[in-house]
Amino acid sequence: MRFSKKTYYILIIILLFIIPILVNQLMSFKVTKVYGDTNTWIGFLGSYIGAIISGIVTVFGVLLTIKFTREESKKDKLPEKINNLEECLDYIEDVLEDLDVLRRNDLSEILYKKPSDRQKMLFDVDSNYLLVKRQKFNDFMKTHVKKIRGYTVRVDTQAYQAFRKFTDKLDADYRNSIGLIESSLRGFQMHVTDNYIETHDVIITSHDHTLDEIDLNEEDAQEIERLKSDLYYKESDYIYELDEAYYQLKNALEDILVKLTNEFDR
Repeated sequence: MRFSKKTYYILIIILLFIIPILVNQLMSFKVTKVYGDTNTWIGFLGSYIGAIISGIVTVFGVLLTIKFTREESKKDKLPEKINNLEECLDYIEDVLEDLDVLRRNDLSEILYKKPSDRQKMLFDVDSNYLLVKRQKFNDFMKTHVKKIRGYTVRVDTQAYQAFRKFTDKLDADYRNSIGLIESSLRGFQMHVTDNYIETHDVIITSHDHTLDEIDLNEEDAQEIERLKSDLYYKESDYIYELDEAYYQLKNALEDILVKLTNEFDR
């Protein structure tokens, strides 16, 4: 149970009046034989109870001092926290600009190229029909994330919680979009190695060759074209999901910045 400062003061005043009465009343009890006279026992009880109260007051004073010191320390750190948040928000703005560039697809590619042949900015399919993560993707998932984490851990728990929510969304968005294509490509690679091992065993078993050297039948050729096309569209959707995740983090950190700024202005 929490009490206000006013309640504590009232309790102390009441105790100051009750204690003398209590000490006097204690001497009227005849529970057992009492050694010594009344004046001696009154003096002892007064000292005993006074020592207890003095200890409580001392502890209360120490707690108030600790609380005050923590509040002052927190206030002293506010400018540093605000500075870290502002730098983090500036960094996120730069990341959002990079994402904006990725969203601007080349019109000539959209008009004249098949989806499977269009440029993919974050991913690609290698010569062995596996998903390749480009450096740009690694920047968004590792370099940028690591930098932002460094800022948020220097702010407070709330900022770090916003960061954790952000990384959870990144992981979920990847699994629900690109992860499905990645899994399908692995399955297609296994299909090729299983079904063409008899006719193209040299290519499949040799490190000097790649699976795209195999002349696929019409059905398999259409399947890999479909997967490449799906990857293009999934990547486009994924870029928008990345953009949304960074925007959500930016908005959450801006709210925290407003809160810290208001605390600093008090």
